[in-house]
Amino acid sequence: MADNNPTPPQDEDDKAMPAGRDGQDNADNDAAEEAARRARMQELFGDILDEDGEMAEESIEDLREERDDWQRKFTRLSERIDGMQKASDEARAKYEQAQQSLQRAEAQFEQNKKQAIAQFALEVQPVMAALGTELGQITAEARAADPKFGKLTEGVEKTISQLSGVFNKHGLKENGAEAAPKADAPAAQTAPQANAPAASEAPAAAAPQDAETIDSVRASRDAWQQKFIDLSARAGALQQESMTSRSKHEEAVKSLQRSEAKFEENAKFAIEKFVKDVLPVIDTLELGLGTIAKKDREADPKFAKLAADVEKTLANLGAVFNKHGVKAISPMGEEFDASKHEAISVVPQPDVEPETVIHVAQKGYEIEGRLIRAAKVVITPQF
Repeated sequence: MADNNPTPPQDEDDKAMPAGRDGQDNADNDAAEEAARRARMQELFGDILDEDGEMAEESIEDLREERDDWQRKFTRLSERIDGMQKASDEARAKYEQAQQSLQRAEAQFEQNKKQAIAQFALEVQPVMAALGTELGQITAEARAADPKFGKLTEGVEKTISQLSGVFNKHGLKENGAEAAPKADAPAAQTAPQANAPAASEAPAAAAPQDAETIDSVRASRDAWQQKFIDLSARAGALQQESMTSRSKHEEAVKSLQRSEAKFEENAKFAIEKFVKDVLPVIDTLELGLGTIAKKDREADPKFAKLAADVEKTLANLGAVFNKHGVKAISPMGEEFDASKHEAISVVPQPDVEPETVIHVAQKGYEIEGRLIRAAKVVITPQF
């Protein structure tokens, strides 16, 4: 049976028609992008750029008017960009100044730290030198005649050499002065940052009006429009650059304030590392003093003299330490304090309270309340 509703044949135009909406979608996207661009331009430069309406049929007079309008807008924006460039340069300069201030503050702190160490060392060195002078008066014959005495004397002398090692480690001479630093390589000169490129040159001057054609005027109009658009992009970049520099400057100022407060606090502890290196010298002297038995002091004047010299040295070093805020921690008979004491052994002892220090194996030290080294102690059990 024949089909009563045959499908009509497609002509060539029907066959060529696209099945989808790709063409229409692309046109819509282009229109949306142009609208967004114009909206952005209006937002940034609304006082300069008037919103465009529907384009009427162009005449050479209209094109000339538009060209002149774009030229005026370009000139006004160029003048505005000069101010924006100046603001950006000022913001960058303030940031760089803040960075330099921070660097100077850091350098000053390091210099003050070195001076504090040098001053401390200058007061420690004569104390040890005096001990060396006393030891130098002990003859070789006296040392050889009593090996025990000779060995003790030699041990004490080694502490003076030990202190010399500390001085060398911190770049100090024996008189406490700072050793001459190695010459630094000359700093590389930083090339001055070039200013951002100026606005691009304007299009060539328009030809005399009687020689102009509608096409030449249109080309000139389009050129001025493009120059304005390019300059607008430069203005946006300058605005962003200025905002970034201002933000960096504010952060640099805050960093400087934090650093200055930190430097002021840490200035009290400038000699901490040097003191820590000197402590083994004191430990050695105290151990040496402890090996001079009471009976030897009473029986032999040379032992008594050596012990007295070491005791005097320790007392004078203690005075220097106290002057610079360094205090010894010797908690004999005190309650154990885990924040300042290190228990190396627990020994029961009748009639002594729990967790009481019954022996100080090694003194601890603190500077301005900050622990340098915990005291090593023996304590009684907790229960």
